[in-house]
Amino acid sequence: MERMPRQSPAAAPVCSRCGFPAASALGQLCPRCLWTSSLLHQDPDPFLVSIHPAAPEGQPVCLPARLIAGYELLQEIARGGMGVVYRARHISLNRIVALKVLAGGPFASPEFSQRFRAEAETVARLKHPNIVTIHEVGEAEGVPYFTMDFVEGPNLAERARLHPFEPFDPYQAAACLETVARAVSYAHSQGVLHRDLKPTNILLDLFGQPQITDFGLAKRLESSAQPSTLNSQLPTSFNPQLTLTGHALGSPGYAAPEQIRSGQSDPKTDIYGLGATLYHLLTGRPPFTGATPIETLRAAQTTDPVRPRALNPQTPLDLETICLKCLEKDSPKRYSTVQSLADDLQHFLKNKPISARPVGATGKVIRWSQRNAALATAYFFLLLLLLIILLGSPLAAYRINQSRKAEANARVRAETQSYISDLGLAQRLWDEGDLHRARVMLQAQMPAQGKPDLRGFEWRYLWNLCRDESRRSFTASNGINYFAWTRDWKNLAVSSSHTISLLSWQSDGRETELISDPDENISMFEFCPVLTNLLATACESGDLKLWDLETKKPLSRLSGLNGIISGLAFSADGRYLAAAGQTDRKIGLWDVVQRTNVWFRETAVPPQAVIFAGQEQFLISGGGPDAGNALIWDSDGNATPFPAEHKGWVERLVLAPNGKLLATSSTDGTTIIWDLPTRVSLRRLRGSGGAAFSPFL
Repeated sequence: MERMPRQSPAAAPVCSRCGFPAASALGQLCPRCLWTSSLLHQDPDPFLVSIHPAAPEGQPVCLPARLIAGYELLQEIARGGMGVVYRARHISLNRIVALKVLAGGPFASPEFSQRFRAEAETVARLKHPNIVTIHEVGEAEGVPYFTMDFVEGPNLAERARLHPFEPFDPYQAAACLETVARAVSYAHSQGVLHRDLKPTNILLDLFGQPQITDFGLAKRLESSAQPSTLNSQLPTSFNPQLTLTGHALGSPGYAAPEQIRSGQSDPKTDIYGLGATLYHLLTGRPPFTGATPIETLRAAQTTDPVRPRALNPQTPLDLETICLKCLEKDSPKRYSTVQSLADDLQHFLKNKPISARPVGATGKVIRWSQRNAALATAYFFLLLLLLIILLGSPLAAYRINQSRKAEANARVRAETQSYISDLGLAQRLWDEGDLHRARVMLQAQMPAQGKPDLRGFEWRYLWNLCRDESRRSFTASNGINYFAWTRDWKNLAVSSSHTISLLSWQSDGRETELISDPDENISMFEFCPVLTNLLATACESGDLKLWDLETKKPLSRLSGLNGIISGLAFSADGRYLAAAGQTDRKIGLWDVVQRTNVWFRETAVPPQAVIFAGQEQFLISGGGPDAGNALIWDSDGNATPFPAEHKGWVERLVLAPNGKLLATSSTDGTTIIWDLPTRVSLRRLRGSGGAAFSPFL
């Protein structure tokens, strides 16, 4: 054949039969499907189908029938995951047989080839009237095949008429499954598990007798007690590991839970398959269904099947009990052997007690009623009439009354529980300072007209607390980063994430947004003491921003520091802005008017605070060379350290209103009061974290 031009991966053709990539030169089929299709045609090359020049582009030409190993292939009758089954004629004997070849032919993996041969050799050793007989096992053109009896009748799935659903007669289904169960019991005695029992793998011959087929997933039984009996019955080429980890076992609607979970199987796995087949015959559908195979497998492991009597009310209770016992998810709860299942089905057909459940007094009464239907019906209606007269009316009235009481009690309990929950939430909101929402929760408990009042002392106590207007809260804040009073001491400002909000303390406590920075989180801010519309903010990146509070827009960005800003301060005249960079250990000074940097100076340790002091507006910061002392900076950036009397870093600086006293708090847990002009320590106090001077100093 001529080489076709290569296509890009995006335009690669897909097999119209299986969906796998198809070579463009081979038309619309992949190599495996093309080889399988070619079995029914004659071609000079046994593995390619020619494209006739006169035929439409991409369509194969129908060629004469194909011969394989002395058999004439007449018709494809079945196709599975492992093989394709054809109706064929043995030419020399002029006999119709079923011929199965390995799916994919020479393209199949060695493992599939070994599994295919194992199926043939295994079934060939099973001699039972209800197991399809193998006639010949061979290989043609490097592809294994085997022939077996051709069963003219349909399989059980076709017999059940899936579309629309029409279940078997229950007694016919029981008789059919009893025969199949005894055949499976024989296979178990020969050391073979089928592991894929389902309606499509059980055929009905012309006499209505079931025939088990498709042992493609069969597995050898291992037993230390009877090694010669079990293991020697199977061919030595049968590798049991072929059906273990890494392969999907069985069919989704019929596979046992242990097969789905781990691939493990034993004789009770076939009992589950028989139960699933019986369920299908009784209801016209598998025990579990889903939109996808994955959903079906999940349902088989996590849910219980719908009771057959719910789908087919004509199903006898005993037969339903047998079916559901086979479908137990816990394998020890199923029948111990397939033979015991067959015996129970036989007992059911003979109207004898089954072993699936003990027959108690109720069961005996039911069976007696079945044998004496007319007398039992008369007794039933007489007893029913007496019960209606003696108990019916009072019982109905009592139940109605009890139902009303139960509803009323449940309503009261629910309302009480809601009341308790709402009061708990109101208490928590009050603790958090959210008085408005707390009042809303309490108002919701005020009863409507005609409704009971559940409120008590606790409600009135919380109500009075929530009416206390002396408390304020920032309800819109989502994690407070920094807070400070405005210069007029009328509003409290709080930074939270990207926003700075104001809480009016002297009026109605209304909260308003001051500014919002959509680009960066605000970690610290400072109001200008002179220009009331000027605000400085520190960003998490280390940059500073100057804001116009009238327009709520940034005026400029002051750069030079990186990372965490631990201190921010305006000079008394508003001309300069200083910042302490904790991450890069720097003190920075900017000219606010010129929007330029005056100087940067490094410190020995990370500075934790910075303030302006004195009429000369000199700068004080932490980060002295001895770690535990503060620094005084002049306008040229020259630093003079305080005496090193702290053993830890200086983390807080507080200046007295008179400008003569300075308090330094350290990480060593002490606070020292300094005489600022002389830099002499006046008093050492235990405790750190903050300090404040009296406003009268």
